[in-house]
Amino acid sequence: MPAALTVAQARRIHDRYQRLMRRIFAAGGTGLEQAQAGLGLQLGQAGDRIARLRGDRPEPSKRVTGVDVAIPRPVAGQRRWFVAMPLYAGSSQRVHLVFQEGAAGWRLVAGSAAPLDHRLPDIALDADGLAAAVGEDAGGLTATPRALAQAHAASLSTFNADPRGRELITPGGYTSEAAVKARAERAQLRGQWKMQIRTRELPDLFSLRTTDGGTLTWYGLREQLVFTVAASGAQRIAFTDQPNVQTLSRGRSFSRHATVTSAGWFLAVIPAAMSRRAPRAEIVGDWWSALSVRGT
Repeated sequence: MPAALTVAQARRIHDRYQRLMRRIFAAGGTGLEQAQAGLGLQLGQAGDRIARLRGDRPEPSKRVTGVDVAIPRPVAGQRRWFVAMPLYAGSSQRVHLVFQEGAAGWRLVAGSAAPLDHRLPDIALDADGLAAAVGEDAGGLTATPRALAQAHAASLSTFNADPRGRELITPGGYTSEAAVKARAERAQLRGQWKMQIRTRELPDLFSLRTTDGGTLTWYGLREQLVFTVAASGAQRIAFTDQPNVQTLSRGRSFSRHATVTSAGWFLAVIPAAMSRRAPRAEIVGDWWSALSVRGT
């Protein structure tokens, strides 16, 4: 069994990450793989690519005024990880950064940002000051972490028509409101194009027990918006109302098909099964980006 990190060690890992990111920004975004890995690296590279295509210079994050950490007790056979919660000067967002140990050392692999005024349940700590990691199929919750990720993917793929999403997740910006926007986008196509949403959950997720018996859970989704021409003489499709997608497409329009690939992390609060707080899970934050646009 690997030893648990100390708070001091976790803070040093976070501080090293912040120093590395300042150096990477100063170098124009080169070297992100030294600080990030997995989906976190893909999202960081996507942000850097979009900035470069726009001719913008990547900007470093705001000054860190403090940082709290939550370190789960190590689990045999699993890589060590922890969550850092930095406070940024003047920020209106609550940021969570998930670091995981790999062959090349510690890297940022996941994260989220949520409104600072949205209160989250406290992470439970034991007598040693360690948090408890929760398995993806853990019981005693209104939804297991894995079932929640699957339900969110199903909600996005079906314009919130899948019953799992409505049953397990509180309506809001990431489900019911996202479906309203997607249906409006589909309506704008006026039947000239067919629009499909294909969303799937990704293997990795991270969950910590909270003091009320629920969890804070970070899970990843990958999504493809697939547009296929459906009518002869249909107007070419472009993405002028989606700045990041338009940037990645380099301003192109498409006459036959187009696929927009996006991905990201979401933070959800999953209540205990008998919780009085809420009957369903609530998605409260994300780190999401368009990754690519392809088509003809």
